[in-house]
Amino acid sequence: MHKAVHKVLSNKSLSSRTFKLSVERHGMEFRAGQCVNLGLPNTGINREYSSYSGEHDSDLSFLVREVEDGDVSPALRNLKYGDSIEIDGAYGLFTMPKTNKSVNSNVFIATGTGIAPFHSFVRSNPNLDYF
Repeated sequence: MHKAVHKVLSNKSLSSRTFKLSVERHGMEFRAGQCVNLGLPNTGINREYSSYSGEHDSDLSFLVREVEDGDVSPALRNLKYGDSIEIDGAYGLFTMPKTNKSVNSNVFIATGTGIAPFHSFVRSNPNLDYF
């Protein structure tokens, strides 16, 4: 794990409470399904978010649900192109086995921003058999 500051590339509203935040990757490596801590630089406050991007995408994306009166998500919602965000990670074991990913069918069940790790699985494994 490592902590680094990344620049915001886009912040797209998906609904009244949900948005997709994309940031520069800077060569950061992760395995699909892993999460990171996101926060504003020098605040010491962050929250865990699973990557929405694939392992080989050029940028990093995260689905965020804004929590009313939250310490982090409202600040993330207000970020604009060129703003800075601090990322610490990646970590976690909610990943797929490295071998035989397309041998078995996979069933993914999630709602809301919980779809992020499954989207990362699919983006990272184009031959994945899933429904």
